[in-house]
Amino acid sequence: MAEWSSSQAHKALVAELAAARNRAGMTQRDVAFKLGKQPSYVAKIERVARNLSVFEFVDLCRAITEQDAQSLNPDVMRVLHH
Repeated sequence: MAEWSSSQAHKALVAELAAARNRAGMTQRDVAFKLGKQPSYVAKIERVARNLSVFEFVDLCRAITEQDAQSLNPDVMRVLHH
């Protein structure tokens, strides 16, 4: 299996997803259930032990906020645009 390295932008994005989940009062299990995944799927993403595709990111945003990424912290969104 190929190794991958997480960038600062990736880490910031994942931290904001976890923060958004907490603000929404959701557990990793709640998010996983909405996605039809195992709780370990969300846990691995939040531990940065798993890479995150753009499509998975959008699915997570929708599961957590019922919206797309525009509801995330604006500072994180600025990081993504650089």
